[in-house]
Amino acid sequence: MEPGDRPLPADRHVFRYCPQCRTGMTRRVDGGSERPACPACGLVQYLNPAPAAGIVLLREGRVCLVKRRYEPKQGQWSLPSGFMEWDEAQTFTAQREALEETGLEVELDGLYAVEQGLLPPERPQVRAILTRKVQSPMGEDEFLRVTVGQVGDRLVATPLQRGAGVLMSMVQADGLVRIARFSEGQHAGSAVTVELLRPAESVRNTIVAIGSHDLTLDVLADQLRRVQPALALSSANVGSLGGLLALQRGEAHLAGSHLLDETTGDYNVKFIRELLPGRRIVLLRFVGRVQGLIVPAGNPKRIFSLHDLIRPDVAFINRQRGAGTRVLLDYELQRLGLKARQIRGYERQEYTHLAVAAAVKSGAADCGLGILAAARALGLSFVPLFNERYDLVIPAEHYESDKLAPLLAVIRRPEFAATVEALGGYDTADIGQVIAEL
Repeated sequence: MEPGDRPLPADRHVFRYCPQCRTGMTRRVDGGSERPACPACGLVQYLNPAPAAGIVLLREGRVCLVKRRYEPKQGQWSLPSGFMEWDEAQTFTAQREALEETGLEVELDGLYAVEQGLLPPERPQVRAILTRKVQSPMGEDEFLRVTVGQVGDRLVATPLQRGAGVLMSMVQADGLVRIARFSEGQHAGSAVTVELLRPAESVRNTIVAIGSHDLTLDVLADQLRRVQPALALSSANVGSLGGLLALQRGEAHLAGSHLLDETTGDYNVKFIRELLPGRRIVLLRFVGRVQGLIVPAGNPKRIFSLHDLIRPDVAFINRQRGAGTRVLLDYELQRLGLKARQIRGYERQEYTHLAVAAAVKSGAADCGLGILAAARALGLSFVPLFNERYDLVIPAEHYESDKLAPLLAVIRRPEFAATVEALGGYDTADIGQVIAEL
């Protein structure tokens, strides 16, 4: 009998690799229903060894050998969804030899490989430039989820949000960056090693958008994938100013921006000229949107204007410095003669409209400035206050490239405009039109 072709004895410790991020860990096997989570990526696993049976999954010409997972609710071992049973009478070696004779590539699941006394498959690694500063707690290794794309002749890695968004960030991640336990983080512009979660060639077909957050970018990414499966749109939310600075450093193909010029009432042009002098820039009309106060369903505290923010019974949640929404708020507060220090919660910050809406939904705040689509997504009420313009800032060399041509075509499709309008609070008139070439 080959190693691993029978269950391990109960009540012992075994060393396993996480099948998702390949982090090594030691866990106690008690013969039952333990469901530990990987300390790096959070994947919940069934680490108890399975009965002697291999499972194969045929996918894009590849074969993956795995083990059954224990299902405590059913009290039995079951096959992961999409997997087929292999002949239980055969040993692991015989199974693998038979598969290799078919000419298919054999890929080992991390848990199964270690049980067989083998090393799990290596993932490709690349060097990339980190697009923003990351702080990390001392004393423990952190595995930072990042999106990766090629801008010009270099790869850039953009950190995804942590905390409550951990599950979705694992779906969106292209790779993992290990931050050592005795490091306090990494600075923007640092060269880091990225362990890729998908093939290196697909990363090079990623369009990188860094800047202000808007839900329409998710819609755009989805429709781009449908018409051009080989292309992907990766967006990172660092605020409008952060997006223009990313373009300045050559770390993005485009940036979403809605920076208001308080003097002229125009959007973005002044800031592009200040931060991107000497660069040929195309300012593309994207969407008009309604900004307002996101409040709990039914608006129980009767919050109807910015004047209500200074009430002692109102807790506010703000956007981060550099966000266009924060710039708009500060401008309107100054115009109305209201002081930021009068607002309870002004210093509390979130990085996206959905995060603001989530804070209101959870009761952590009574209101926050954001867009209608975010309020609708979480079933909250909305008090409209301002109309604004959300544009795409694109360096001319990327705007004229073959890589961005499919994206621009999707933006100008009637189907995309109709989907955006259905979100609520958006105006798609003249979407995809060039506002200015700077």
